[in-house]
Amino acid sequence: MTDEKARENFLKYGNPDGKGSMAVSIALPNFLQKKEYQLQVLIIFFIIVIFVIPYYFLSQIQSNQKDVGGIEIENRRLFTPLINENMIGKNIPVILAHSAELSRMRVPKAEFATLDRLKRLEEIKEVLPKTKAGEAPKANAKPIILLMAYMYDHLSKEDMEIEGIQQSMEQIIRNVPNYMEVMLGETMKLAHMFKMGQSPKKITAKNIMTLIQFSQNFMQKGWILKDPFQQLPGFDQVSAGKMKNRLGGKNLYQYCTMGAQERTEHFKAIMGDRPNIDTLVRQQEACIEALPLVKLTMTAEVEGEDEIVVGDILTCKLRADFINMPAG
Repeated sequence: MTDEKARENFLKYGNPDGKGSMAVSIALPNFLQKKEYQLQVLIIFFIIVIFVIPYYFLSQIQSNQKDVGGIEIENRRLFTPLINENMIGKNIPVILAHSAELSRMRVPKAEFATLDRLKRLEEIKEVLPKTKAGEAPKANAKPIILLMAYMYDHLSKEDMEIEGIQQSMEQIIRNVPNYMEVMLGETMKLAHMFKMGQSPKKITAKNIMTLIQFSQNFMQKGWILKDPFQQLPGFDQVSAGKMKNRLGGKNLYQYCTMGAQERTEHFKAIMGDRPNIDTLVRQQEACIEALPLVKLTMTAEVEGEDEIVVGDILTCKLRADFINMPAG
């Protein structure tokens, strides 16, 4: 770099020879340059620029706009007007049927006979919204019928073998817990808005408890006040009552946290006359292993003191032990 000019060029342009230029070329197939293919090339270019690229970006945006559990955000707008202070448990299946996903359910011919039989059952008939002659249905009847049949345990093995019904039930079982979470959030928001004078709907704790009760009943596959023991394989209302009498009032949690051998002895004493007792025992143990058994321990104390008085610093502790979770 003894040449001052070269040194100056290097410092200024990074090259001793001074400012340079660079050309970039893209290799394209030869047929794109031929006149007889110009129309086809322009059409393909038009489709890609006008349709393909915008559709890709739109689909990416919409895929990120999902609510809890992957359900559509639109459900909040659909549910909120249907929530009111008069809401009871039997209104909830109708509200759920308005959801964006369930409202799109269709009824193939293979399902006609099954759905017609189910909707004639008294407990399902009374939930279906009444419509006048010539009036459009207020909600899709199929998800209402299937949801109620599921909670009343009216779906037979033959019903579930129908492909359309099986797929619809899988969608209902997967989505309903997410719908209930959305409805609970919207209900509590309406309750707060009423307190602030921003909503005429007098939503109370009773309405919130109605949703919680329905959600619990759905998870237990029962309509109202189903015994907790019926969550386990083999138990019906009668055998659940016998088990509680045998255990002296112990609840499901205490039964599930017993030793497996002791629990099996109680189970066989109640179910001993059943021919498939060993299969039921294996199914029960597999179910209990999957339950979210949690032991909560709460303490409140003042360190170094036996009594708590005004002015003391109270230490509150909450310990959660997940019994079925493996160590580590």
